[in-house]
Amino acid sequence: MYDRQPDTDQTESYLELLMANQKGIYAYILTMVSNFADADDIMQSVATVMWRKFDEYKPGTSFPAWAVKIAHYEVLMHRRRKKNEIFHFNPAIEEELQRCASEINVESNIRLETLKLCLTKLSDKHREILKLYYEDNMTQKNISERIEMSVQSVCKNMSKAHDFLIRCVRRTMAIEEEV
Repeated sequence: MYDRQPDTDQTESYLELLMANQKGIYAYILTMVSNFADADDIMQSVATVMWRKFDEYKPGTSFPAWAVKIAHYEVLMHRRRKKNEIFHFNPAIEEELQRCASEINVESNIRLETLKLCLTKLSDKHREILKLYYEDNMTQKNISERIEMSVQSVCKNMSKAHDFLIRCVRRTMAIEEEV
């Protein structure tokens, strides 16, 4: 089924990049076909093609841009198969949508990396509360019991952590834009 034997590091790297960018790729596909069932089918094809061609991807370049280009071709193939059934955009509009999707993915990745940096600047207490809430999917009540703090204090600490992260991301992004 595969053209090559998967290498464990390569497989992990591919899956990591795919999972980090899947929503953006899917959003691009959905803007091009506007039908969830078709978008799901195309996304599956895109993931398969990207895996087959992953050795052609150059690390350090924009994975989202590479993925969107593959998605673009898969959308075109889908349209050829369903030629008489679907609405077609003007090619100039398609090109502009592709450019915008690539920019959005790059911007999202930059924001995500900035958020990760800002998370390291949080106090241990705030980081622990957010981890319990977002990663372990605990309720605020369960968190309060776990770390022996009132529910109200947990809520206040989460609010402070969110405020800090918002300010940190905005400040860091503004500094990066100036450079």
